[in-house]
Amino acid sequence: MAGGGLFEGWSRDGLKSSVSQVVSQMGYSIDASESHDDGFSFTAFRQEPLGKVKVLVYVFVLDKEVSKHKVSEVLKISKEKDVSHIVLFSPSGYSDTALKFSGNHGIAFYDGKALEDLMQKHLASAPQKEKIFELAFDLGETLSQAAGFFDRECGKKFLGFGVEERIVEVHGRYAPVCSFMLSRDEEVKTGLSGTVKNVRKSNFFYVNLNTNEFYYISRGLGKDVKLVSSDILNRLMFLTLGSVEMLADIMKKGEIPVGELHDRHELFYEENMNDLQLLWEQGLIASTTDKKGVMANLTIPAFDNPRYDLRGFTSVVKSVSSDFDVDAIKFDRKDVVKLLELFYAGKGEVKEVIYLPYYTCKYADDKGMSRSKVLLAPKYLTSV
Repeated sequence: MAGGGLFEGWSRDGLKSSVSQVVSQMGYSIDASESHDDGFSFTAFRQEPLGKVKVLVYVFVLDKEVSKHKVSEVLKISKEKDVSHIVLFSPSGYSDTALKFSGNHGIAFYDGKALEDLMQKHLASAPQKEKIFELAFDLGETLSQAAGFFDRECGKKFLGFGVEERIVEVHGRYAPVCSFMLSRDEEVKTGLSGTVKNVRKSNFFYVNLNTNEFYYISRGLGKDVKLVSSDILNRLMFLTLGSVEMLADIMKKGEIPVGELHDRHELFYEENMNDLQLLWEQGLIASTTDKKGVMANLTIPAFDNPRYDLRGFTSVVKSVSSDFDVDAIKFDRKDVVKLLELFYAGKGEVKEVIYLPYYTCKYADDKGMSRSKVLLAPKYLTSV
C-alpha cells in the first residue's frame, strides 16, 4: 500500500515537526520523541471524561513499505510503555500483511495520503509557527537553568524516609496566553467631606487558553519577582450564574453585611440561598471578623492591582526563534472574557495572544510513580 503525497521526500525533522503539530492540534499533550533506526516515537496524552488516554505514536521514516515484523516490534514497545492505543504513521505505506496484523491488534495506521488529510483538517486553520512567534514573552531561562531548577525540586530520601526520584525528561513549550482589558465603575469617597463619586477603573488580565488559568506577579518582600497562576476561572465553571454574580458583588465591595446581602440578593428566595451555600461549600467566601457579614476568601490580588498587567514586569519580543512546541488553544477567548466579566463585574475586551515560554519536567520515583512539574520562564524586567 503505497504512501507518497505531501510527505514524499521529507526529512526526519520535517516529518517529526508535522506529526507533532497534528497530534497537538487534536488536543493531546506529548512527551519528547525517542529516535529509532526506522523512525521515531512519542507518547501522547489526553484527559477524557472517563479517564486519561495514553497513546503510543510511532512514525516510520523508510523508503519502502512497513513490514509485519516492524509493526510487531512496535507492539512490543507499547507493552513496555503501558499505553492504551497505538497509532502508526508511514508516508511510504504498509505491506498487506502489516495492515492485516495491525487490524487484528487494534492498531490505527496512516499512510502518506491519510497523513496529508489530517494535516489539512487540523492545521489548515492553525497559525503557522512564524506567525505564532511574532509576539511572545521573552525566554528568561535556558534549558540548563531549567534542568538545575528541576533537579533541586527532585525528591530525595532522608534517613530512609520519603521517595527517591529521577528526572525522566525536561523540555520547553509555549502556552497561548490571551490578554483582556476589563473596565468597571466603582464608588469612591473623595476629599475631606467624603463625597462619593463614580470612578472608572481598568486593568489587563492574561489567561492561558490551553488551561484556563490566569496569571499575576508575585513579589513578596525580599523575594524575587515571579509569575504565578490561579485556577479560579476553572472553579467558577462549576458554580451557578447566581453564585458567580454574588461572589463578584462581595469581591467588589470587599465585604457585605448579612442584612445588605439579603437586600441585594433577596436571600429569602430558596435558589439564592443555595447560591450562597455553594460559595461557602467551595471555600470562596468566609465570615467577617465580627461574624455579621461575609467577605471573599481568595488569595488573588484586587481588581485594580497592577500585578495583573504582565507587560509591566516581563519582556515581550517579536520574531522569537525556538524549537519549542506550542500548546493547543482549548478555550474560546469569547467564553473566557464573559467569565471574566461576571467574576469582576465589569466590561471586558479581547486584546491579543502572546505566547508564554515554560519548561515541563517529568519525574519517576523508586516506587514506580511519576509526576510532572512546570517552570514558567518569561524574562523579568530588571527595573522591578
